[in-house]
Parts: sequence; C-alpha cells; structure tokens
Amino acid sequence: MDLTGREREVLSRVRAGQPTKRIASELGVSQQAVKAHIAHLFGKFDAANRAGLVARSVGRDRDATARRMNGLRRANRDLRAANSDLRARDGARDRAD
Repeated sequence: MDLTGREREVLSRVRAGQPTKRIASELGVSQQAVKAHIAHLFGKFDAANRAGLVARSVGRDRDATARRMNGLRRANRDLRAANSDLRARDGARDRAD
C-alpha cells in the first residue's frame, strides 16, 4: 500500500497517540488538513476509527517485516548453498592436483 510522505508523518503521530491539534501544530498545517489525511488513512486501511487504524497499520508493518525476513532467509539459504558448492569444487580441484 502506497502512502504519501505526509500520510506517513500523520500516521506515525496517530500511532503515538497525538491529538489532531498537536499533529497540526507540529506539521504546520491546519487541523482540517490533518483530519483529511486521517480520513484518507481510514480508507486505505479500511479502519473506522483511530484505534482500528493503529491496529491495522501495526499489522501491516508486522506482515511487511515477515515478508522481508522470509526473503532474507531464502537469500541466506541460497548463499550458503552456493558457498557449499564452491567449497566442494575447490576440494575436488585440490584432490585432482
């Protein structure tokens, strides 16, 4: 899911429990702008309120982290297999010499 930079900023502050007024003040935008960003986030995360938004965004982060970790595990396994193959070739070459 693609979020704009501003949506990521607003989401991080919502996740921190900041009220709309404080988010607006920190970002230098109006409260209405913050409310609009939050409304867009509700739609993107299919959430009905801030608590649901936080829960779904945390779940999304967890899922994304799990996908990255699985990819890293596969890459690590492939590298170990390639390294093992290279060692086996080096051993066979040493025995042939």
